[in-house]
Amino acid sequence: MNEQELLIQRFLDHELTPDERVAFLQTVDADPVLRRRWLNLEMVLTEAAHLPRMAPSLKFFSELKAKVTPPEPSWWERLWAAVTTPRTLEWNLAQTIAAGTTQEPTVFVRLVLLQPGARSVSVAGDFNGWNPAQTKLERADGGIWTVTIPLKPGRYEYMFVVNGKQWIADPLAAEDAGDGFGAHNAVLDVAI
Repeated sequence: MNEQELLIQRFLDHELTPDERVAFLQTVDADPVLRRRWLNLEMVLTEAAHLPRMAPSLKFFSELKAKVTPPEPSWWERLWAAVTTPRTLEWNLAQTIAAGTTQEPTVFVRLVLLQPGARSVSVAGDFNGWNPAQTKLERADGGIWTVTIPLKPGRYEYMFVVNGKQWIADPLAAEDAGDGFGAHNAVLDVAI
């Protein structure tokens, strides 16, 4: 297809911008050979619009569907596909230990608090009876305090206790809840 034929096709398909349409009509006006080809194609389009529309029969649709639809796989093919299909395994990075089938699994959760000036940090919450003396955090480089605690799946509220006096909610907690005394506890959702 040469450049003139492409231009005629774009004109007939209404793909030209208004400026391109004006330029096309000026070119057609100046070139009698191009004008005749354009008028012939315009007549073909007009006549084609008057042709009757033929609806395919139901038999045609059923034959087409039979050719397009893949055949039902055999039991052997289904078994082979089930065995050889790649699968994605999701891994929970929290260390989960199930100490038997009757016991609920335990999830080890690491709590971290940045308190460079603290002399001691502990955590108190639902999991230890709100006893700050029971769960102490260990100091690491840079004033970071950490502890890893084993918890059963569930929802726990907790707070850090700094220097045995200052109770603060975990600033890294995704959620908090009112404690009934005007402050907020950090909330920890433990799931497997």
